[in-house]
Amino acid sequence: MANEEIIDGIPMDLSRLPAELHGLIPLIRKWSTSDDVDRTEQWEAASTEELQALFHAVWPHMSAINAYLDEADKLTPYPDEAMALGRLAEGVCEVQFVLRERTGRDPAAG
Repeated sequence: MANEEIIDGIPMDLSRLPAELHGLIPLIRKWSTSDDVDRTEQWEAASTEELQALFHAVWPHMSAINAYLDEADKLTPYPDEAMALGRLAEGVCEVQFVLRERTGRDPAAG
């Protein structure tokens, strides 16, 4: 692959994601971690402001992410870039709970 890079130890081409989700590529590179322990440590080490920025950058795209992942479910083999995007989306849902604990507010509420 011409645009191949390694994300969480897996070679993939993130440019194959839908164009509307390309703005999330830097966040996938930073936050798409498959290991639960590593991901939890990453959230705990991040500042509240950093997690809020992550949440608000990804949350508005959740419908588009889910639509893409639904289509990717029909593909064999399942695209590695879909796995990375799915991990980012899952992580943002986890961040929502972390932010609730830290701030006493649901970040999705505005």
